[in-house]
Amino acid sequence: MAENYYDELIQLVKKSFELLRFSEAIKEAKEKSPQSFIFHSVSVGTLSLTILDEISKVDNKGIQILEKKYGINYKSLAYFGGFFHDWMKLYSQKEVRRI
Repeated sequence: MAENYYDELIQLVKKSFELLRFSEAIKEAKEKSPQSFIFHSVSVGTLSLTILDEISKVDNKGIQILEKKYGINYKSLAYFGGFFHDWMKLYSQKEVRRI
């Protein structure tokens, strides 16, 4: 019974993507619910920071090079790198197509 449920759900998701191009769906969601989009970008920034924190435990030299090159501490660089990457990719049609 559960297998049939998941098969039906998968078919519904497939159909929704057939009906609406992904980039259009993202643009519409962003415009109609900007607060959700902001929270998503914050989540991406937080994940970026978590990943870089784990890397820093293994090798801090690379982090020091990044801090020197960009003139900003690695925590800010990691967080805002993830945040703005996510934020800006949805404004760029070229970037959306690439993804």
